Amino acid sequence: MEATWTRAIALHASLVTPLARFVHSLEGIVEFVGGIEYDTEPNFPLSFGLRGYTKLFSLHYSFVSACPRLVAIDLNCDTVQAPNAIFKALEHSLPTLKTVNLVGGSIWRFDDQIAEEALRRSQLQQIKHLVIDNIDIDFTSQLNGSVPILRSLSIVAEVHFNHVRRLFPGDRSTLRTSRLDVSTIGADRFTDLLSSLCPSFETLEIICRDNKLDDPPYLRSYEQKSFTSYSLDSVAGFESLSSLTNLALKRFQGPSLPFLNVLCTAAPHLNTIDFTSCLWISTPDSSNPASDPESDHPTRIFAELAVLANLHKLPHLRCVRLGYLPTIDANAYPVLAQSMKTRNVELEWVPCRPDPVE
Repeated sequence: MEATWTRAIALHASLVTPLARFVHSLEGIVEFVGGIEYDTEPNFPLSFGLRGYTKLFSLHYSFVSACPRLVAIDLNCDTVQAPNAIFKALEHSLPTLKTVNLVGGSIWRFDDQIAEEALRRSQLQQIKHLVIDNIDIDFTSQLNGSVPILRSLSIVAEVHFNHVRRLFPGDRSTLRTSRLDVSTIGADRFTDLLSSLCPSFETLEIICRDNKLDDPPYLRSYEQKSFTSYSLDSVAGFESLSSLTNLALKRFQGPSLPFLNVLCTAAPHLNTIDFTSCLWISTPDSSNPASDPESDHPTRIFAELAVLANLHKLPHLRCVRLGYLPTIDANAYPVLAQSMKTRNVELEWVPCRPDPVE
């Protein structure tokens, strides 16, 4: 539904009633307000107008202040004074508030000074779930322990993980879920991150934006080793995550049989494995140790029966996405497909495209 001032004013009117106490989430409100940006502003005074603030921010403020029992909310501010107003609007919801999404890339530029001012607010110290989505933070400054002790943390930022790791809470004993959508993450920092998580950690998703392929890639992508990053075999730390139930590593090079073996042995409670847009790497031939470990033969890259043997270690498995596999045949792995079907496990993988004729 298209966002317009007419609809926004009607929504505001519906919230200025006793029904507002039943509204527990304003997730998506920043996108809704942002959609009004190019609609013609009303030429009459608004009942919810705030002196010194734009009409759009006043609308955002009015929605927040009208709902006294919010559990989840999207926030965006356009001036350094705006956090004062928005946190005043949130006062009645502070006892119930658990999830805050700091959302950028919309109508207001949520820059570093404003974002850090919001993160330092004492009102956020009781929240359990924090999303930092495409906002400009001065990643070299220090938050001095301001990040609250969280149960889940999601960060979307077009920068290297080195620049966002300071946004993780110092105390990670309660952290159970983390989603990172970053340009890339180095093997050492990846290992450090895993080592800092407690054994009760449950869900991890990491997307490396810089690793990009055609979708689907040509088969020769395997020969060219199109990702220049390290392989997942070089990352240590999964051995300690015995409670891991959901793992998504997207746009990585290096799912391999040894890595899968470590993962399935260390985390027997896994119900989701997601290697979307990943390229697998080969496994050395144990019968010929002198052979080239980087052989491009498909059976060395993806050994169907060995992969299946590892997946059988996971009694709770419900979904496995294997990424791009080294074949152009969509029916190349029938034993794996039948086994997953028998177990009622969702199986997804993508064959490569045939190489173009030169």
